[in-house]
Amino acid sequence: MPVALAKLCQGHRISLAVRVAETGLVENAKVISSGHPEVCAENALEVVQNFYRFKPAADVEGIPVAAPLTMVFNYDLVVKDVAD
Repeated sequence: MPVALAKLCQGHRISLAVRVAETGLVENAKVISSGHPEVCAENALEVVQNFYRFKPAADVEGIPVAAPLTMVFNYDLVVKDVAD
């Protein structure tokens, strides 16, 4: 994440509705709530869809199944410029 974007999003919380596939990969994700700026919500979606992996839910027989998940993506980052 570029430093400028990290600073812009610092302190923001984005609530996401996520569908986790049987494989643990994110099948679908959408923003439930977020503050401004919208670029922070778009970045949260991109990160969750492309980099998050979950242990999938399982049925009573232990077989992995797809399942919905609600999560909060927090931008509580320590941002340090390269020059520091």
